Amino acid sequence: MAEQPAWIVHLEYMLSQYYKADIKIMEEFIEILSKPTHLKVTVVVKKGSLSEPEQFVYFVKLYENIVPYHIRMDLLAKFVKEVDLYTVALPAIKEFQKAGNTYALPYDQIFPSCIGARLSTKSNMPDETGVLILENLNEMGYTRPDVRAGLDLETSKLVLHKMAHLHATPLAMKFLDSDLDLFKQKIVPCLVEVKYAKEPFCYQDVDRLVNDGISSASPYLKPLKVLVEQAKEIAWRGKKYDDESWLTMCHFKFSIFNIMLKYDDQNKPVACKIVDLQALNYTHLCTDLIYFLFTSVNTSVLMSNFDNLITFYFDLFTGILSYYKIYHRHTREGFLKEFDEEGPNMIIEILQMLPYISGDGYEQDGDPILGESFKKKLNDIMRVMKSRKWIEL
Repeated sequence: MAEQPAWIVHLEYMLSQYYKADIKIMEEFIEILSKPTHLKVTVVVKKGSLSEPEQFVYFVKLYENIVPYHIRMDLLAKFVKEVDLYTVALPAIKEFQKAGNTYALPYDQIFPSCIGARLSTKSNMPDETGVLILENLNEMGYTRPDVRAGLDLETSKLVLHKMAHLHATPLAMKFLDSDLDLFKQKIVPCLVEVKYAKEPFCYQDVDRLVNDGISSASPYLKPLKVLVEQAKEIAWRGKKYDDESWLTMCHFKFSIFNIMLKYDDQNKPVACKIVDLQALNYTHLCTDLIYFLFTSVNTSVLMSNFDNLITFYFDLFTGILSYYKIYHRHTREGFLKEFDEEGPNMIIEILQMLPYISGDGYEQDGDPILGESFKKKLNDIMRVMKSRKWIEL
């Protein structure tokens, strides 16, 4: 595992490039966060010789080099991917929006701002000098939402607003002939799916989840097992799409774990940022929407507002496309058809996440405890799926 650095290599140069000023670091403090490659870096700097000292706090990711002569390809690939997204893809989308004089939300505002990024000071391959410097959202008042409580209706709509922007703007680039080459050159290479050696928040034993979560006497047990087997077969074969008009930049398993929220004095949500960009990929936009709804929205809110939330997202999505003068490419009827086709295929991913949002604590080996909260959550989800006719009793 990488050791904590005493300082960030060439940090003065990176800050000078970002602030477009001659930066002199007076003091630098480094604090390890959740892992040795995730740091809180505090600097006191002067911008030019006559300025007063200023303090800045950043969130820093380092390339996670495990041991010499052993390469974890998933760690290497996801670091390259996130750096390329910030240095190649997002600037290209920004130029696309600028050239079109669009009224859509500036795309880079849905993510943490990047102060600086590089793979290495020596080559084009990540090494111990690889670094990604982002604004520190915690210092700006953002917090992680309560995973077990789930999101209320107002907060869910705020997140769906960001999700719609995440999906619509890259799709607009793909649709417009003048920008298709830019999309292929700058965006697509950054969306290659990375296979993780161990996926985060992913409970592997799906069959146990089904048997522990649904009573043997429940009418949901047999339909759920059928649904899981069908999803396994589709995952094994690979999903192919005849209509690519719904494929765009998505977030691998978009959930409550991948967002940070800011609240006002009345505890109302006012801002949202999508984090962990190494998880972005190119797939069907409904996979993000379905996964988010079932894993992140408070269950009672979901059950009473399911259709409302789907409609809310679609209206936002098509409204954003209209900023780019793209009309009538996606109908409500077509969207609902796509949504209901994708829904049953997502059952395994949803099941694998549920223990982490509804488990009753953790076992000594780190696995979540599958208690009554998990069972209730799963049965509530089955009721929603039945209402969509994804399962038949």
